[in-house]
Amino acid sequence: MMPAHETYDVIVIGAGAGGMTAAAVAAAEGLRVLVIEKTAFVGGTTAWSGGMVWIPANAKMKEAGLADSVTDAVRYFASTVPEPANAGLRAAFLARGPEAVAWLEANTEVRLQPVKAYPDYYPERLGATSGGRVLEPVAFDGTQLGAHFARLRAPLPEFTLFGGMMVNRLDIPHLRRVGKSLRSTLRAARLVSEYALQRLRWPRGTTLHLGNALAARLYASLLARQVEILFSADVEDISVQGDRVSGVVIRHGSRDRLIAARRGVVLATGGFSHDASLRKRFFPPAAGFVSATNTAGTGDGLRLPAT
Repeated sequence: MMPAHETYDVIVIGAGAGGMTAAAVAAAEGLRVLVIEKTAFVGGTTAWSGGMVWIPANAKMKEAGLADSVTDAVRYFASTVPEPANAGLRAAFLARGPEAVAWLEANTEVRLQPVKAYPDYYPERLGATSGGRVLEPVAFDGTQLGAHFARLRAPLPEFTLFGGMMVNRLDIPHLRRVGKSLRSTLRAARLVSEYALQRLRWPRGTTLHLGNALAARLYASLLARQVEILFSADVEDISVQGDRVSGVVIRHGSRDRLIAARRGVVLATGGFSHDASLRKRFFPPAAGFVSATNTAGTGDGLRLPAT
């Protein structure tokens, strides 16, 4: 086995929302953390997504005057989703989800707000609610990232106007009424003016919404805690000593390096939508290929050997 080049307490593989959240938690506990990302950007598919999270009985629902309970969420699950192989995971999600949101808001830059008029996808089912379980990221000013803004994965073009201007849900009705409503026309003019000023300095708009705002907030949290992120690095092996994971072997540039982990390694490498062999293995033959996920989602974490 090659000697370790560096040692960290925790190594996180993948800089999407899951990986950055894990890194933020570890760093908040005072651990030295390294995040390894195969691409040149943070954000993963989250940066391309709507960025909403579904957390039943969250405290923000109560603040907004919306009623919910874990009991109702259990009923909704039972009437909608088949019983899982590990019921404990479902129970843990329902019990700890609100606590996780509260922790993130208290210890990171993540800020979420309830979407009051966003019903559960099966509103007729037992335990469903008419809104509030879905939380969306509060808008974020990308200029707070400074030069690191260039490392945030840009949103899908379909989520922007004029080559890089993001808008939120509440802006869309106003944009549709431009020329028909003075209030809407003025609001649209303000948005476009702000965007034009942003483009004088930045390659795209810096008022971030949706998943791009969530990814940016998590990234800002890691930067604030001085978490190291290694970009454009491929993890080739998981190192195991005895009965514990002890590190990873990476290829960065033209060099292989062993990086040791005192506490463990977190796999947060996303899915496999862009790997034909894994799609063939797990999806029905008739399933075609349509995906709006990050193209780096090729199932790397599923293939990692342990040596």
